[in-house]
Amino acid sequence: MDPDETTDLDLHEEHPEGDEIVHLVSRAVDLVLDLADGPFRVPLRAGRTVVVPRGVWHTAVVRRPGTAIHVTFGEGTRHRPLGEGPALE
Repeated sequence: MDPDETTDLDLHEEHPEGDEIVHLVSRAVDLVLDLADGPFRVPLRAGRTVVVPRGVWHTAVVRRPGTAIHVTFGEGTRHRPLGEGPALE
């Protein structure tokens, strides 16, 4: 995530081949996971790390633009527009 980026992600993504590790280096972002019982918001703040399980559609809501490190096996990653996923609440 670019430290100057001020907008939310405009899509959902899903990694069918492996989990994604997201470490927030600075600022504040909420990850929104599309779980079977509805959207689940994970507040990430500087220094926190979360694992997005393989096969879970997800997006991000930027609270305070900062820097994040994403590690995943990218092969097979799929994307869909936000309008095709759950409401972000």
